[in-house]
Amino acid sequence: MALNYEAKPDRAQLNFGTEGLAAREELLLKSLIRLLDHRTLHQWTYHPEAADLWILAEDAHVPLTSQAAQPNYKVITLSHHQSSNENVLPLPLHAQDIENALNSLGRILTGALAAHSSVPTPSLAATSLFRLTRWPPANLLDTADRIRLATLLLGPPLSLEDAVRRSNSTQTVCTLFIADLKQAGCIELSHSQALIKESQGTASVSKPTAVQQTKPLSLFERIRNRLAQPILGYKPK
Repeated sequence: MALNYEAKPDRAQLNFGTEGLAAREELLLKSLIRLLDHRTLHQWTYHPEAADLWILAEDAHVPLTSQAAQPNYKVITLSHHQSSNENVLPLPLHAQDIENALNSLGRILTGALAAHSSVPTPSLAATSLFRLTRWPPANLLDTADRIRLATLLLGPPLSLEDAVRRSNSTQTVCTLFIADLKQAGCIELSHSQALIKESQGTASVSKPTAVQQTKPLSLFERIRNRLAQPILGYKPK
C-alpha cells in the first residue's frame, strides 16, 4: 500500500524535523505521519533544513542553525513520562495522539504564517450568526476550547462576539474553528437578527407613505380643492 497521499489543493504545506530520536522511533514517527496524511488538516513533509515543527527526544534541543533559519518553529517532545503539557507526547507513539498534535500545532503555525504575510487570517462578518448543522469530525475537536465551542454552537445561533464571550476563548481560536467548520460543511450561516429587524422596521416606516400617496380623495376634499382653484389663479378650460 502506498504511504503517500495526494494533498488537497487547499491544504497548507508544513515541514517537520526530528532531533535525538532513536532510529526505530524516528522511522516509526515518519511512517505514521505519512499514513496520517489523508486525515491531517495540513500536509507534513520531512524537511529539517526549514522545519516549522521539531519533534524532539526528551533531552534533545533544536539545532542552533535551524533556530535562526526558522524562528517561528514549534516543538513536540516525546517522553516516557506522563505530562499534562499538550506539546509532550507519551511513548510508545499512538497515531491519534500524533494526529491531534499535528492538527493543533498546524493551526497555530498557519495562523502565525498568515500574520507575517500579506494573506489575511480568515475574517468573519460581525453581523453573521453561526449554528452547527451536524457534529464535527473528531479531527476538528482536538482541544478543550473547540469542544466547548462546538457544544455552544449546537444551541441558538451565535455571533462571533457571543462565541468569544461565552466560551472564554480568544477571537483567533473562535475564528479559525468556525472557518474549519465552514470548510467541513458543519455550520450554517445567517444574517444578524438585528439587521433583519432593522430592515423590517425601515419597510414598515416607508409603507404608510406609499399608501398615503395613492389613497383616493374624499368627496369633501375634492369640493374643497375645486373651490380653492380660483383663489390659486386656476382658470378652467
